[in-house]
Amino acid sequence: MPNMLPLATSIFVASTLLLKPLPLAPLSHAVRSACATLGTDVLELEPEDVAWMAAQAIASMDPAQQDGDCLLQQGELLFNSSVAHADRFCVAEPLALAGDARAMQTLGLLHFSGVGGAQCDLHESARWHGSAAASGNIDALATLGGCVFRGAGAEQDAQRGLQLIEAAAAAGSAVGLTKLGVLYDEGTSELTGGASDPWRAAKHFEAAAATGSALGLFNLGWALVHGIGTGRDVVRGLELWREAAALAPEDGSEEAAYYIYEERHLMSAELSAAVRPARCLRLAAALGFDKAIQRLRRAERRRAMGPLTKERSGEGRFVRDDKARSLTAAELRGSDFF
Repeated sequence: MPNMLPLATSIFVASTLLLKPLPLAPLSHAVRSACATLGTDVLELEPEDVAWMAAQAIASMDPAQQDGDCLLQQGELLFNSSVAHADRFCVAEPLALAGDARAMQTLGLLHFSGVGGAQCDLHESARWHGSAAASGNIDALATLGGCVFRGAGAEQDAQRGLQLIEAAAAAGSAVGLTKLGVLYDEGTSELTGGASDPWRAAKHFEAAAATGSALGLFNLGWALVHGIGTGRDVVRGLELWREAAALAPEDGSEEAAYYIYEERHLMSAELSAAVRPARCLRLAAALGFDKAIQRLRRAERRRAMGPLTKERSGEGRFVRDDKARSLTAAELRGSDFF
């Protein structure tokens, strides 16, 4: 198993790969203050406006700045366990409209994938991420950076998008660290000149995972399962995916749950019994992960067709045993997992 760096060391490793490490609280306040000078309610700001003002704030910050100790709302909205996955949008929306930056970030994530009762709308997604970033949410700043970098729901500006991601990562944001790690792995030309840097990617994933983020846990698990920038350790990678899936519905949990199922052939019988891949597949579907939904739909169609008989199949050598498959439509409800 590869050595796992402690949190402080991991964050230091990731931050020293950047030009200007930034404290989280001052960055949060600087972005919020810069956006406030526009004189517009954060809910009315366009993502490009927030990105431009945030970039100006980042460029003018003193890395040694220590003011702004009161940290503004960070991360995603934490839902009560009684909230069904399909109701997440209707629960988060009034909170976001009332100024909750975590709810704003969550609405952006829901709109991006079109889950939790939200419509898939990339521009609306980017707008909510922008509103959350303008309110001081640094995970949202990183997500907005990704929208701007790739032109997803916002006007594309790769350099400005990268600037926001780097600043969020330097401040220790799990989303920023993860997104920067992905860019290193992809070998994005603005960052590495086009050459993949899996070692730096893995170090950023490691730092993100150390914060307890489902997104970080999933990506570090992926690096370990596939040996990307680190020694291959399938068991440890699968364990991290299970930790990420347990954080549902946090962003990254749905991917972790799905890939536990996809990589089930790598598991021992004991690990499979503990992880329960089929249950993880249904969890990923309940969270709205499209690949899981499609796989379950195919299984449901096969179930509805009934067993293959000699007359239907044209072959007498194979009769399918439906007792081996107990999937029902009721199991597709997210409430069945919790």
